[in-house]
Amino acid sequence: MNPTNYSPDTASFVLRDLPVYTPNYSQLVRETVVDGTHAELIHLLAFSSAVGVSVQSYCCPDPHTSPHPYTVHYPC
Repeated sequence: MNPTNYSPDTASFVLRDLPVYTPNYSQLVRETVVDGTHAELIHLLAFSSAVGVSVQSYCCPDPHTSPHPYTVHYPC
């Protein structure tokens, strides 16, 4: 649902202000349904929206960037 929120080439993309890689929407959906694949930050945000809860993602700080771009609080 709401593919424009999760597609990096749209104005309503939820991670627009973060310097993170996100696959296109079709690839994102394909990765979501394959057992054993890794989760992207965008998957956590979609889960948060689907179940209506806030999520907090934390990654250890990189010595070159502080804080890590994957450390984010995302309200539902």
